[in-house]
Amino acid sequence: MKITNMNLHLPLPKLPTSTKIYVKEIKTQWNEKSLKEGSLPRLSKTQKFLKTSPGQEEIVINVTEYYKICRKKIKSNHGIYIKIKNKNNNTNQYDYPYVITDTI
Repeated sequence: MKITNMNLHLPLPKLPTSTKIYVKEIKTQWNEKSLKEGSLPRLSKTQKFLKTSPGQEEIVINVTEYYKICRKKIKSNHGIYIKIKNKNNNTNQYDYPYVITDTI
């Protein structure tokens, strides 16, 4: 099977103003325990910057470019980091890596 496209569907909190989304590559190994304790792995500089409309419920992020990077590092738990910032809601709920839900 050849993967041609991967999209991440990310639900958003309903907010009255636009939201900024920053996508970064995770550059070092991580585990769930460390994340829960507030220790983040080393991250790249922002690779994608997206902005949503007020009230937008979902954003779809194309993450195809990360396929080979993650596949080559099966033993090391790498991935992407997503930060959602909004002047009305700066939550840590979305600070963790996400699972890709749409692979073609």
